[in-house]
Amino acid sequence: MFSVRALCRLPPAGSVRLATVLTGETFMAHKFEIYRDKAGEYRVRFKYNSEVMFSTEGYTSKASAQNAIDSIKKNGPEAPVEDNS
Repeated sequence: MFSVRALCRLPPAGSVRLATVLTGETFMAHKFEIYRDKAGEYRVRFKYNSEVMFSTEGYTSKASAQNAIDSIKKNGPEAPVEDNS
């Protein structure tokens, strides 16, 4: 499995759509990235408009990092929100 290290705020709803309408460009505002950290482990980070929203723990193989992405995509949409404020 994976663990999420940090979550950041999301931009206001509709901001990407407005930017697309104003510039006429179509772009991917969000993406997963697999990268190697200083220790040589594979990590996954999720970016929205170039801002890192969260990153995962380190994995020894690239396949494990890809499995984390697949798990987030599969299980994330139905995940409950837990308010601990």
